Amino acid sequence: MEWTLLKPVEFMKNVLYSGWTESIQKDGIIRTAFPESLSARIHEADIADVAVKALTEEDHNGKTYHLTGPEALSARSMVKQISEVIDRSIELHELTEEQVKAEWKSKGYDDEFIDYYIIEMGKNPPQEIYTVLPTIEQVTGRPARTFVQWVNENRQYFE
Repeated sequence: MEWTLLKPVEFMKNVLYSGWTESIQKDGIIRTAFPESLSARIHEADIADVAVKALTEEDHNGKTYHLTGPEALSARSMVKQISEVIDRSIELHELTEEQVKAEWKSKGYDDEFIDYYIIEMGKNPPQEIYTVLPTIEQVTGRPARTFVQWVNENRQYFE
C-alpha cells in the first residue's frame, strides 16, 4: 500500500477553540499566557490542498510533508492582526502560570497534561512549531495562506 504522511503544526482554526472568540466579542480582551511564544500555524485549507495533491498525483507516494503556515506568529501579533481585520481594539492580558493551570484544571485536564502540553510547550515550544517551511508552495505551486486571510474568512467569529 502506498502512503503519504502529512504532519501539520498547530492549526489556525484552534483560535476558535481557545476561548478567544467569546472574549473578543464580549469584552474586547484576550487572556493568554506566554504571549510571545511563536507558532507557524497553518490554514486548514492548505492541509486539504496538500492532501488532494497527495491523493491525486503519483509523485507524492512514500513522502512525509511537514506543513506550516507562511509566518511564525506570537499570540500578541495574532491579537493585533485580528484587531486590525475587525477594526476594533483588543486588549491582551497576560496570565500567570498559576492562572493557566487553574483554568485548565477547571476544564478537567490532569496535572501531567497541563504541565507538559500547556506550560512547557507554551514556554519552550519545539523549533518545528515555529520554523516556517516552504512545503505548501512546493507541493501546491502557490504560497501558504496567511493568518490575516484566515481571520478575514472567519471574521464573523470575532465581531
